[in-house]
Amino acid sequence: MTAGGARAQDGPVIVVGHPEADEDPRAQTAAAQILDVDDTPGAADLGDVLDQASGVEVRRAGGLGRARTVQLRGAGAHQIAVYLDDVPLHGGRGGAIDLSTVPLAWLDSVTVVRGAAAAVDGGGAQGGVLRLHLRRAGLGHRARARMRFGAGGFAALDGGVVAGDLDQGLLAAASVQGAEGDFAFRDAQGEPRRRRNDDHRQAGALLHGRTEALGGELAGLIEGVALERGEPGVEQFEDLDARSAQQRGQIGLRWSRGAESWQIEAVGFGRLQGWRFTDPAPSDAAAPTDVRLRDDAQGLRVAATWLPDDHAVTLTLDGRRDAAVTRANDAEDRDEARLAGAVTAIEAWTPHRRLTLTGALRLDAAQGRDPLPIPAAGAVMRLPRGLTLRANAGRAFRDPAFDELYFRGAGLAGDPTLRPEDGWALDAAIQWLPNNRLLFEITAFHQRYDRLILFVPVSAFLLRATDDRGATLSGAELRAEVRLNRITAAAGYDRLAHAFDHAPHAPLPYRPDAAAFGALALNLRRATLHTRVRWRDAVHTDIYGVRTLPAQTTWDAGVEGDLGLGFAAGMVARNLLDATAADAVQQPLPGRSLLFEVRYDGSP
Repeated sequence: MTAGGARAQDGPVIVVGHPEADEDPRAQTAAAQILDVDDTPGAADLGDVLDQASGVEVRRAGGLGRARTVQLRGAGAHQIAVYLDDVPLHGGRGGAIDLSTVPLAWLDSVTVVRGAAAAVDGGGAQGGVLRLHLRRAGLGHRARARMRFGAGGFAALDGGVVAGDLDQGLLAAASVQGAEGDFAFRDAQGEPRRRRNDDHRQAGALLHGRTEALGGELAGLIEGVALERGEPGVEQFEDLDARSAQQRGQIGLRWSRGAESWQIEAVGFGRLQGWRFTDPAPSDAAAPTDVRLRDDAQGLRVAATWLPDDHAVTLTLDGRRDAAVTRANDAEDRDEARLAGAVTAIEAWTPHRRLTLTGALRLDAAQGRDPLPIPAAGAVMRLPRGLTLRANAGRAFRDPAFDELYFRGAGLAGDPTLRPEDGWALDAAIQWLPNNRLLFEITAFHQRYDRLILFVPVSAFLLRATDDRGATLSGAELRAEVRLNRITAAAGYDRLAHAFDHAPHAPLPYRPDAAAFGALALNLRRATLHTRVRWRDAVHTDIYGVRTLPAQTTWDAGVEGDLGLGFAAGMVARNLLDATAADAVQQPLPGRSLLFEVRYDGSP
């Protein structure tokens, strides 16, 4: 658990911010929180880490190894930009980024930026940004390995080596996991059942290095992941034959150079990914399905920063190409491509040592529309006695994705006349950090969307993409954290009010009105006892507010201990209440289950 984006330090110390974030004008006023991966006891995947962040709702499609996606302040996963270091994972096709495809063992920390960040990160960041930071090599060599196994035949092995000095470093890591996946659960009527066709296999590898070059630092990233899953369907319509497969490969390069008064960096990337879904015998007696998707993306960003005494001025030029090919059954192939580019100016001005003002203006251009200005502004004031005030405002903007424009399939149709999503987002926060052991924070936000792109029913058998609905979302986020000598505790509460313009009582689907989180860790001499609870209110599953999923509570508890010589072991009991639980698309989640872990962290 971390406070205010705290990083774990030696001893019970809370550190607000993050060294990289404090130097970045994009993050000085933003509603941002940095989560340390190693400071989350019992975390089995990235979803468990993100559970402790304010404004985040993690959506799980089954047990460990299954898809994990997030919402930020009610913004859908397709409205959130996701970066693996400097390489974007979001693409022109749209859709949610499956965070389970990024092994947790590769990551050092996660930055969660809540609220519109389109002025800096483009239209993919209408609702916010997730930045996944890889582990960094320090001085010397270090090896890490972790083995996990548990209910449903789950087994995973991941490991890596980091090595480096002041001038160069290397991270090499690999991960494999799989599960039979069949688990017991209780259906909506409370009857015991067993999940079938829920198996998965996944493997990934990553290489990241840095060295001196051209008077600066050159860093490179190569990453690839492949997985295959059974697709068991929703609870009411079980499917025993559907399968999916995904592959992703990408490369990224970053060169940077700086001095006391200036900095310059250039980032380039390329990515190729594919996805296939087959269902020879759908449970609803529809025709067999065989859909194949291929996406590729390339981009380049160059940024120069000038650092006079009380200013930080950054000018950024970036360009990107996205392409997608779709092959669905016997239909004609779809082949789309789009070029986009932007010029962005960002200034952080500190007229007083306690006050920082930021402004950003992005001129964003893309094929098929005129260039659009996307402004943003923010302020942060640091008062005595540990009080900090923050405020932000910005345009929330997103181009329609390829699938929203052109998709043609059973029951779904895109619309090539769609306009971009557009709106505004505001937030303000008060943070109190009276000492290095306590943190209290409250944030209020308001998001107004003049246009949202939705798939809505136009007949009994067809959902079509439309952009003729506006919506308003507003709410509050409360967070408290405390670190004592042996006890670490955190709690949070999120409140969200949301409705479409066309009907004040029509809520946005799959957005809970309220959610809460609590965690407690007791650090003994050679062991840590930990527990956490996550609750969310009932959610509506349609745009009319007629169908709902009930509220649910999950409670986990576990222990981990130091075995010496760099080895440690732990056990987590998940969903101790054995609650009837299902994700937002009515796929059941496992009941009470156990997960065991053995890990090594030390010099090879």
